[in-house]
Amino acid sequence: MIRLCLFDLDQTLVDTEDMQVLREAGVHRNDAAYASEVRTSFRSRNRILIDETTLIQMQLNTPGLKFGVFTRSPRRYVDVILASAYTLINWDVVIAYEDVQQRKPNGEGIHRAMVAVGLGNPSELPHVLMVGDGDVDIRAAYNAGCRVALFKKGWPQSYGRSQWRSLGLLPDMVLEDQDDLLSFASNPHHGLPELERALDAGIQASSRPRFDDIGKFFLGDTTRHVVQTAGRYFPFYETLSYRRGWHQLSQSIQANKESTVFPIEWIETIRRYVAFQYRFLTSMPFFGGSGPEVIITAVPARPGRIHRLGNLIAQLQASYGHNLELNRLRLTFDPNVFAYRPGVQSQSHDHLTQEQRFANVRDHLHVVNPAAAQGKKFLVIDDVSTSGATLLYAKKYLLDAHANSVDCFSLAQTVSDPLRY
Repeated sequence: MIRLCLFDLDQTLVDTEDMQVLREAGVHRNDAAYASEVRTSFRSRNRILIDETTLIQMQLNTPGLKFGVFTRSPRRYVDVILASAYTLINWDVVIAYEDVQQRKPNGEGIHRAMVAVGLGNPSELPHVLMVGDGDVDIRAAYNAGCRVALFKKGWPQSYGRSQWRSLGLLPDMVLEDQDDLLSFASNPHHGLPELERALDAGIQASSRPRFDDIGKFFLGDTTRHVVQTAGRYFPFYETLSYRRGWHQLSQSIQANKESTVFPIEWIETIRRYVAFQYRFLTSMPFFGGSGPEVIITAVPARPGRIHRLGNLIAQLQASYGHNLELNRLRLTFDPNVFAYRPGVQSQSHDHLTQEQRFANVRDHLHVVNPAAAQGKKFLVIDDVSTSGATLLYAKKYLLDAHANSVDCFSLAQTVSDPLRY
């Protein structure tokens, strides 16, 4: 349950994009003339994105829920906007430009807000929600260690780099409109990426599982390639230490770094992904002959290492028993589609740069039997994706071997350092 809900102000609570010049002019201003100018501009049209009715209903649904604002806008500007837009709301804390030394994407303001409302212990972080419209809000929440919802109501119809970047950061929840806030504040597991939801709330199937599309790129190429993922991995950056401390999927990945038997939640999540990704194929009628086939494989281990993900594929196959079909879709499991040539380096242990990671995979990964790939559909699985180099080259080399199609899936996507993004 959420105990403190913090909102960004501009383009989250209110639509004030056209007030940017006026907003930036308000730093350290406290005069009546400035306040009057802000008030007049704000009242020139309807600017409310999250209305008082929604906020009041949130507090009715979650007794004791506290509200705050965390913004980079100056204090005088913020006070005028809130007084004009929310006459019925008592804000428990407001953190504005002048109130912090380190502004977004630093999470200092979130920690200050928590202390101000009596939730200063780090154990309260899972009960704090930041709602914002941009990547700086997500990064601030990651740095602070709390939950974060991306609010899209104030976005333009055509997304630009800023919007795609925000989605690519994989917030806990993506909110299309203010009504979505009501369910998420009451149940913060609602809307999580599927593997995180399974680990946090149990493996019962959700109505529509969440698998995020992550855009990956070959170095020097602007062509977007999609890797789908079921969750996030918070690595050992100091800037992510608070969030990593209570993030179950990150802990599960660390606990299974050397495993050859994997948690049931991992297996069930992959099964849900297969059913979801190929739902149209499974629903199509086929008259006579065999139905379509998907070959499920994994990225290989380095020579001399145990093929951990090969064991994952075997465990996944065993979970289907003797019925390796979804309706007429035939599932074939082959952990040995790929191999590495001798000389491949560890992508993590050898501390390779991004350029070196791509070159390492490019020069050593290969399809074991290219002729067998011709005309086939493949699903390639990795446990954690960072740059995406392994999955990108796996897809490329299968397509070079004339595979019909290749889907790429990772159980988790590595989250970047939020202060160096």
